[in-house]
Amino acid sequence: MLELFSKLITKAVKQVASDIYFRPQAQEIMVGFLTPNGYVTQPSLRLEIGQALIRFLKYEAHLDLAENRRPQAGQWTYTYQVHHLHLRISTVGDFMLAETMVIRIIYPLVQIAGPLQHNTAVQIFGKRMRHSTGLWVIGGAMGAGKSTSLAYLIQHFLADQVVLSIEDPVEITQPAVLQLQVNDQADMTYAQLFKLSLRHHPQVIVIGEIRDAQTAAQVVEAALCGHLILTTIHALGLNEIVQRFLNLGVDIGDLNQVLTGLAFQVRQRQNFEFSYQFLKKKT
Repeated sequence: MLELFSKLITKAVKQVASDIYFRPQAQEIMVGFLTPNGYVTQPSLRLEIGQALIRFLKYEAHLDLAENRRPQAGQWTYTYQVHHLHLRISTVGDFMLAETMVIRIIYPLVQIAGPLQHNTAVQIFGKRMRHSTGLWVIGGAMGAGKSTSLAYLIQHFLADQVVLSIEDPVEITQPAVLQLQVNDQADMTYAQLFKLSLRHHPQVIVIGEIRDAQTAAQVVEAALCGHLILTTIHALGLNEIVQRFLNLGVDIGDLNQVLTGLAFQVRQRQNFEFSYQFLKKKT
């Protein structure tokens, strides 16, 4: 099974795929890649081969091999050539108890930062952020590359500062950053880790994604205390980012005090667009 997966992951990496899909059919397992050019169908696997491959991957991700109905999520660090690929593996059974699997491929930042390095707007945004406080937010649709942009900005513009991040899960490993991973079963929620982060007195706090009202409120409160806060949020446009916070119950007055920089990015096929807006004068 390892040889079969090695061939599959090699094809996926060559196409810069972000996800590998395994979808069961009556007599086969459908395979597909989500690439910058869209969804690309791959040759199907015979049912018994595909099921064996799914079991192999579940084993490597430390998932329950006996469970093929309830959702499970795990991870596996796979060595590809000289790089380590972090694979996030998710499984769930459909209504007929046929198990599906999706593998998210997390590439090393050095492999995927090219469009960011050569984007003038990203460079302007990062240089301004470096000497600022308050709340800085990157918005975009799912799969737009918000986490990649966040990691790039941290590495290239905040390398000399004490940075603590809270992520669910950690996607791109950054040795210079204290990265905390949410684990609800261990009572390591966003809320609990956020309280802990303030005791560590970082210069910069990174919240991987704003998903609920509690996290949004805590982020704004920390920014009101003078911290530099970086985060991402799902939004449909630059002008919709503020509305997303209001929908989560954040007070408009508090939001206006802390919002310093907004960015919105779009990644469609090979195109990457990054727009920004500064809401405070440069100090």
